[in-house]
Amino acid sequence: MNRQNLLFAAGVALAAALNPAPYELIPLVLGSCATASQARALLEKVRLIAQPFAPGYPLAPLHWQVAGPDGSFILEPMEDGLHFYEDKAGVLTNNPPYPYQVMNLNNYRALSPATPPNTFDPEMDLSVYGQGLGGLGQGKAAKALRFVLEN
Repeated sequence: MNRQNLLFAAGVALAAALNPAPYELIPLVLGSCATASQARALLEKVRLIAQPFAPGYPLAPLHWQVAGPDGSFILEPMEDGLHFYEDKAGVLTNNPPYPYQVMNLNNYRALSPATPPNTFDPEMDLSVYGQGLGGLGQGKAAKALRFVLEN
């Protein structure tokens, strides 16, 4: 009977752990996993509950970047559950969602650390007047730009 009680208690604890609030996710993963693949295996079983940190506080719209010796991934809670993304960019912002951030990088394909050639009018002598001309023409102070700047 003690053995069954212990097994039942462990089952209840595991069930509660797999339905954490967003603020409980970090201690759950760090206390249970040593690698990113172990974290992903655990998180694939998780169903977040919509519980704020304390009464009167809003539900935190958190996204997570999980990194270990074996790789990294992005975890985003969406209305239909948790979404996992390979972390090719090595950057995370909470909003907009990761697929939009990656698609938005298309707007910055022409950016370069090199000085661009004169494609405006090759017959005109348009001399270089400073560094960073490869970064002109795109961006503003927005959430989506933070993702681009960190990439």
